[in-house]
Parts: sequence; C-alpha cells; structure tokens
Amino acid sequence: MRTYKPRKHRSKEEQVPSVDTVAVIRCKNCDLWNTWDKQGELCSCAHFTLDDSSPAYTKPDDFCSYAEQR
Repeated sequence: MRTYKPRKHRSKEEQVPSVDTVAVIRCKNCDLWNTWDKQGELCSCAHFTLDDSSPAYTKPDDFCSYAEQR
C-alpha cells in the first residue's frame, strides 16, 4: 500500500525568478546634466554634447547608462 505524502506548495514569491537590477540615475540627479544650459525644462547633457554647436538636450526624468551620481 502506498503512503500519501503531501506536497509542499511554494508561495508565489518563491516561484518568481530573481532579477539582477541596477540603480537608475535620472538626468536631474546626474553630474553630467548642465542645468546652466536650460531650454525650457530641458538641459544639455555633457556626455552626448560632442561640441558646442549641437548640444543634446534631455528631460529631467530621462536616463542613460553613462549617468554619474552628483
């Protein structure tokens, strides 16, 4: 005769695989964001501005992988 052995049910949290995460630094908190060069709510980004003739403007809540925390 077989004996019944109850299964252990995993909770929903245990079933979800873990994820590698990286903190996101928004432009407004980045050292490369030039607040002195404002165009409305946009400011120029020192990383993406290759020369003074064509600055790249970003919004405060934008982000990129080159951000440096202030």
